[in-house]
Amino acid sequence: MSRERTLETGSRVRNIEGTSECSARDYESWKEYYKGGKRGHKSRPWPKQCRIHGCIKRATVGAHVEREDESLHAYNVIGNPLKHSITTILVSFRICWDHTKYSSTSSLIFVRMSHLILSNTDDIENIQHKHTPKPVGFSSWKEYWCDQSDEDWPETCRFRDCRNNADGSAHVIVNDDEDCEYIIPMCNIHNGAGFSETFSVNSGTFAVYIDKEEIVTDLVANLTDNLGELSLKSGMRVQNISGTHACLPRGYGSWKKYYKDDDEREWPDTCRIGCCEKPAKGGAHVHIEGKRNCTCVYIVPMCEQHNTAQNKDWLPVKKGTIAVRVDQGDTRGPAGTCYSTKCR
Repeated sequence: MSRERTLETGSRVRNIEGTSECSARDYESWKEYYKGGKRGHKSRPWPKQCRIHGCIKRATVGAHVEREDESLHAYNVIGNPLKHSITTILVSFRICWDHTKYSSTSSLIFVRMSHLILSNTDDIENIQHKHTPKPVGFSSWKEYWCDQSDEDWPETCRFRDCRNNADGSAHVIVNDDEDCEYIIPMCNIHNGAGFSETFSVNSGTFAVYIDKEEIVTDLVANLTDNLGELSLKSGMRVQNISGTHACLPRGYGSWKKYYKDDDEREWPDTCRIGCCEKPAKGGAHVHIEGKRNCTCVYIVPMCEQHNTAQNKDWLPVKKGTIAVRVDQGDTRGPAGTCYSTKCR
């Protein structure tokens, strides 16, 4: 998963206050951090000229900036005085000393900083029960943590003063910030979903940010629509659609029968949402998270409690859930405006 973002000509960025004293771990400078080359990453060429539009001065430093047109979660590095308080992304940016607000030149590259350095005074909470889907291209969260942190996996659990082996990767939030989720190495005892109390970790623990938007988008992009059906990964999320309760399937008596397609497809016994074990009573009309600019509607078997348009939450599905696409031509009755025959 790349840490780079390429900007188009005219994209606007600005410096972030309070980062001048921040140093790059394991690098002599942010210029060297930007150039990279560690842990198998290819080195990036450093340009001679400042990347600010119209500036011809030499690019001498890597500046920490935020984008004008995108609201993203914060990332932290050692020594950052704004720890946990920044609300936008930090990047290494090729620039001369003179600029504070500016437009970029063509093909500008962001280098995303993807972790927090925790202290033993931070409040950590385990959220393992949220079932975030595993990123594309990684066999485990351990591998994801090592890639994003550029660190070797520690031998012992990062729970404060714990000496057990770090056998698992815990999904956590830091200091009650529910908008940002992280991975930290922990033992099986402290990694369990049943361990829900707030705790502290050893100072210097790397907490790797889970970029859920990028993960889900990559997952969906790698799904293959096989004759109108998608096989969803565990933790991928769906959302009920309003205005479909009065719409009926053409040629079928119910959406359950439409889903089964004359017994060509098996109807599951239980609701396909997370840990729900209630009977799957009907076919819910849903959108799938991560299908950007897509208005396709899918049918997913759910219980009566979850199959309601009043439930606006994005709900995680079980592993192997089959979602069946519905086009407007497959319906009769007041279909509304929610159906589409293609992803735009």
